[in-house]
Amino acid sequence: DPLAVVDVRAFITPRAVLLQGGELVDFEEHATIRELAVDGNLASAFVDYRSAGRRAGAAFEAGGTKHFQLVHTSRGWRIASLTWRVSVP
Repeated sequence: DPLAVVDVRAFITPRAVLLQGGELVDFEEHATIRELAVDGNLASAFVDYRSAGRRAGAAFEAGGTKHFQLVHTSRGWRIASLTWRVSVP
């Protein structure tokens, strides 16, 4: 599997185009927390997800695992990093 490391802007920009441009419609994503560990102001969560919708008129389904590293700040929990593996193309 190819590995891509991106900053927040590179992650958000193509997704914003999809969501705001109308190419992605009827999108739904459902997630289930498989494992959650909290140690003070740090947390780690493994989440299984399934998503579906229509992109450029074609139906699609996807799924996999997301791994969140979280930190608790004065403004609440924030994502410090996110990695994921797609297992259903």
